[in-house]
Amino acid sequence: MASKTFNSCPAIDIVICTAMISGFVLNGMDCKALEMFRWVLDKKMRPNAVTLASLLPCAGLAALKLGRELHGSVLRNGFEDRCYVGSSISDMYAKCGRLDLARLVFFRIFKKDTVSWNSMITSCCQNAKPDKAIDLFYQMGLEGAKYDSVSISAALCACADLQALHYGKVIHGFMIRGAFSSDLFAESALIDMYAKCGHLELARTAFDLMECKNEVSWNSIIAAYGNHGHLEDALALLNEMRENGLQLTMSLSSP
Repeated sequence: MASKTFNSCPAIDIVICTAMISGFVLNGMDCKALEMFRWVLDKKMRPNAVTLASLLPCAGLAALKLGRELHGSVLRNGFEDRCYVGSSISDMYAKCGRLDLARLVFFRIFKKDTVSWNSMITSCCQNAKPDKAIDLFYQMGLEGAKYDSVSISAALCACADLQALHYGKVIHGFMIRGAFSSDLFAESALIDMYAKCGHLELARTAFDLMECKNEVSWNSIIAAYGNHGHLEDALALLNEMRENGLQLTMSLSSP
């Protein structure tokens, strides 16, 4: 329906084309988005910041070469320092495995928002750089950016990967002071962190103190017991989870 509406437009400008490109990318139709972008260039239209930011996630999944070409377009048009554009470029490089370029672009962003910080912290975790993720988490706070549940969860995942119990406890204290102690996903990440740091009892305490529990939190504590070799306890928790009308969405494992 969107394509039919686009084709029936009497006059097509860059705003309409950008909406179409964004629609293709959001629906996983990367090739169509790239075709539309090439059509825009053939028609001598000038892409704006939103056009390039919409297309960059597609470029990151397609190829580093294309991503660099789009980055060049961003630089030529002077859009790189805009937060949402810079974040898209940074995310594109991270998805291509070039975390060095992702960080370079990220630190050039003049005014970073919470979303851009979260994206960079998560990219570090996904590229096996948990130490960099924790450093960014603290720098985020120093620069006055506002933490949210995504920031907290990503930092706790980094602590879990590093088995950095001290940093994990510091973040736990921050959660309590910053009213994140009731966030289901942050609390589930906390359970996972304590378990991976070898403190199953702290993981269980965090689980028991949760006012509400969902599949993620139940899966976290069940996996914690399974990975520590307490299979009977894990199965007991699994049965309790089922009694509460929830379903297991991950497999149990043991060392």
